[in-house]
Amino acid sequence: MNPVTESPSPGEQLPARDSDATRGANSELALPLKQGVAAAVLDQAGALLIVLDTTGVIVHINHHCEQVSGYPGAEVLGKPFWDVFAVPEERDTIRHEFETLRKGALPAQYEHDFLTRDGVQRRITWSSTALTNAAGAVERLIATGIDVTELRRAEAACQASDAFNQSIIDNSKDCIKLLDLEGRLKFISEGGIRLLGIQDLSRYLEVSYELFWQGSDREATLAAIAAARDGQVGRFRGYCPTEDGIPKWWDVVISPILGADGSIERLLAISRDITEQHNVEEALRESEAKLEALFELLPIGISVLDAERHVVHDNAALHRVLQLSR
Repeated sequence: MNPVTESPSPGEQLPARDSDATRGANSELALPLKQGVAAAVLDQAGALLIVLDTTGVIVHINHHCEQVSGYPGAEVLGKPFWDVFAVPEERDTIRHEFETLRKGALPAQYEHDFLTRDGVQRRITWSSTALTNAAGAVERLIATGIDVTELRRAEAACQASDAFNQSIIDNSKDCIKLLDLEGRLKFISEGGIRLLGIQDLSRYLEVSYELFWQGSDREATLAAIAAARDGQVGRFRGYCPTEDGIPKWWDVVISPILGADGSIERLLAISRDITEQHNVEEALRESEAKLEALFELLPIGISVLDAERHVVHDNAALHRVLQLSR
C-alpha cells in the first residue's frame, strides 16, 4: 500500500529544494559552528589534550591540561613537549616514541610521568592519533591523556599490602590452608609445606581435607568443616604425620571466609603443630599413672585431704589397716 499524500491546496506551494549554491552557503556557515562546538567540547573534556606539530612542538593544550599541569596555554605553546612535561630520565624515550608516531605508527598508547609546573609528577596514560593531509602525511599529532596517578598509587599500596600479608603467611609457623566449600584443598602456605615436608604440592591440591586424617580424627575433621560451612568455627586435635612419616599432632581451627556479599565463599583451616605439647602431656599422663601405681603399692596406709580435711584419695594399704572396703 502506498502512503497517502495530500496535494497542496490552491495557492500553496511545496518548499523549494536547496540549490547547490544554498547548500554550499549552509556548509560554509556550519563548518565554523561545528569547529567551535568541537573546540568547546575538547576544551572542557575531562582528559588532557595536547596537539603537537611534526617537530614535537606544542600548538594547543585544553583547559583540563592547564588545570592538571598548572601551566597556562600561552606559556607552553611553541615549546617541545618533552622540554616542558617530561621528567629528565624519560625525555629520550619520549623523543623516540614521538619519532615512531610521526612516521605513522598510529594509533598508539603510552604511559609516562607528567611533570607539572610546581614539579609534581603525575602518572598519565596517553592515547595518540594524527591529523593527516590529503596526501596522507602526518600534520598534527593529537595526544589525549588520562590521569591515573591515584589509581597507580592504590595499585602499589594494594601490592605492598598483598606482599606484606603474603610474607606473614609464608613466615607463619602455622600450616595455613584454603578449602572450598566441599572441603577440597585449594592452597597451602609455604610454612605449611615445610612443616609437612611436602615435595610435590600438586599431589595434594583438590584432595578432600578429611582424607589427611584417620579414624576419629577424620570424623572430627568432617564435623569442623560442616560447622565452618554453617558460619561457625570448627576445632579439633588430631594426628597427621609428615610426608616422610615424622609423627605430628595438630590443633586445627576451621573458619568461614566471607565474600563481598556476606556469603561464605571458602574455608580457612589453620593447623598448629602441638607435637611437643602433646608429648609433654603424654609424658605427664604416664608419670601420673606411675605415681598412682606406686601410691597403691606402698605398704603403709596413706590418705590425701583437701583444704576442708575431706579425704580425696587414699591407697589400698590404708583400707587394709582400717579394714575398709573400697
